[in-house]
Amino acid sequence: MKRHKLLFGLVFVLFLSAFVIATRRKQPAVPDPVYNGKHASEWAREYVWHFQPEAEDALKQLGADATPFLLPYVDKRDSLLNSLHCGLWTKLPSNIRTNIPEPILAWRIRLHALAAFQKFRSISRPAIPELIQRLNSKDYVVRYKCIDALGVLGPEAKEAVPALRALLKASLAERVYAAIALWEIEHDAAEVLPIFEEALKCRAYGSFAIFVARFLPQIGSAAEPMIPLLVKYLNDLERYPRPGVMLHAMAGISTNSIPYLIIALKDKDSDVRANAAVALGEIGPPTAAVIDSLEALLADEAVGLVDLIDADWRYETISHATREALCQILGKATNDSDPK
Repeated sequence: MKRHKLLFGLVFVLFLSAFVIATRRKQPAVPDPVYNGKHASEWAREYVWHFQPEAEDALKQLGADATPFLLPYVDKRDSLLNSLHCGLWTKLPSNIRTNIPEPILAWRIRLHALAAFQKFRSISRPAIPELIQRLNSKDYVVRYKCIDALGVLGPEAKEAVPALRALLKASLAERVYAAIALWEIEHDAAEVLPIFEEALKCRAYGSFAIFVARFLPQIGSAAEPMIPLLVKYLNDLERYPRPGVMLHAMAGISTNSIPYLIIALKDKDSDVRANAAVALGEIGPPTAAVIDSLEALLADEAVGLVDLIDADWRYETISHATREALCQILGKATNDSDPK
């Protein structure tokens, strides 16, 4: 039995050695500066392989100096040896596995590398031509992440506009991603709202409606035509059980959503009532209609799931959500009237 384990370990080591030799990459012929005792190429490797916080901080500090060392990982593909390596590692005895680093499939490495371009403008800015080029990647994850990275750059990525516009004729998912990036770059609501309207009307893609709803508040009042479409989702909670996202999106778009939110305060679903109260508190205009409608819920002890756009879910009673909303509204009214 021991001989079998020894033989298996020897075979594994041979495969590992062959893998290292086969996948060794030539580093780009560019300066490789040092940060905290390690070269930029080393930090890039640590980040994509292990996603360590220390490596993330180093990349943030290195900025453009890290770009040429991250780009090759975006295109990394699994070799047969790497696939075998990953498969064999899981079958090793635990006492051997603990002494050998866990191998990583290429799709995770690509994802980690792309995360750096999404997070750090200083890294993605010099890579704009390469990100544009990868909008034609066969890997849909690479395409979507590159679209997102270009959008994060805003007007700095203006040269990407023609390539992004070409994606407006692709699948619905790519049209939505491209429309978001185009808005972030050009802020042309007339161009992108038809795409968002299509996504909200496509009942087969409920998750897309939530994705679009989360983004609409960034457009603001120009997105008011989308409010009736968001309201429709509140009437079909069995298929789309996320009323909070829709209600908070309405509140973030415009104060013209207030009449819809007041109606939602009387909904039979406790989640709808709770989120409508919180959403009205976020808007905060001290109108008599809003205050009277909220005060009617102060005795409602039903529990609702508050589903904010940019925060964790939380359960709370309707009465508590209502009191919090009234405090926000009346507090804002006091602050607004303060001559200071």
